[in-house]
This record gives sequence, structure tokens and C-alpha cells, in this order.
Amino acid sequence: MAEIETSCADCAGSGRREPPQWISWNQTFAILVARAREARERAGLPPRQWVTGLDNVVGIHGAEVAEPPELVPDEVAAAEQALAEHDAHQPERTYDSNRCSTCGGGGTHLTEDGLRLVKLLERYGFMRMRNSRPTPPPPPEPPSPPCDPTGTEG
Repeated sequence: MAEIETSCADCAGSGRREPPQWISWNQTFAILVARAREARERAGLPPRQWVTGLDNVVGIHGAEVAEPPELVPDEVAAAEQALAEHDAHQPERTYDSNRCSTCGGGGTHLTEDGLRLVKLLERYGFMRMRNSRPTPPPPPEPPSPPCDPTGTEG
């Protein structure tokens, strides 16, 4: 298949692309996560565990909930609050907004050889258009009237 197909350069073959608003949101999120971890480390707290009770974003899910320390350093509280607020304002995500518009979500493009093969197959009637549906079978014919075995009708 490598001779007739190549990966889409725009989505790296995944068929999906992050919308621009999500790219920006994810970059800010990564920065805020790093700041919160650094603040916890400086305070002598576990860097990956929320301590303010706002653990609905990056906390260890399913772990037993421990009471947060009574005196949470202001730097840690502010970092976790900023992260929680940022998480609450996620951009809308829809399936179509993530589909790569260049390859239509397939993740590949035909090469020149692939295009030539498609044209050859189309010319000889072996190709169906991409969005066409197979022709449904014809409806069954109504039953014919019963025959008169004696031949007296007609």
C-alpha cells in the first residue's frame, strides 16, 4: 500500500487535528500543571497530589481522599485554584472539529500511482463513488394469481 498511499502531513496520519482553541488551552494547561507541581514541591508536599480539595482535575483518581493540611501555603492554593479555573473553561469539543479537513479523517492521501490506479479502475467500472450507497435489491414481485388446474377459466 505504500506505493499508492501516504500519510497525511497535516495530521501525521491520525486523521484528527486539534482545533486551534484546544492547542492554546492545552499549552496553558501544561504550564499551570507544572507550576502547581513546582509549588507543591517547594512546600514539601507530594508534587502530583492536590492538597486544596480541588482534585477533580489532575488528582489521583480512585485513591483514598486524605484531609488537606490545615495550612496550605498560599502559593500552592493559588496554583491549584488557577488550574481548576482554567479547567472549568474548556473549549467546546465536537467530533467534526477534530477530524482532519485535509484527509477527511482517513489519515492518508493517494500518491500519484494511487491516483492512476483509481482512474484505471473507474474507467473499467470497478469503482463506486465514495459516498454512494449500493443499489437496494428490487422489491419482490407480487404473487401471480392461482392457476385453474381444470383450465375452465379464461
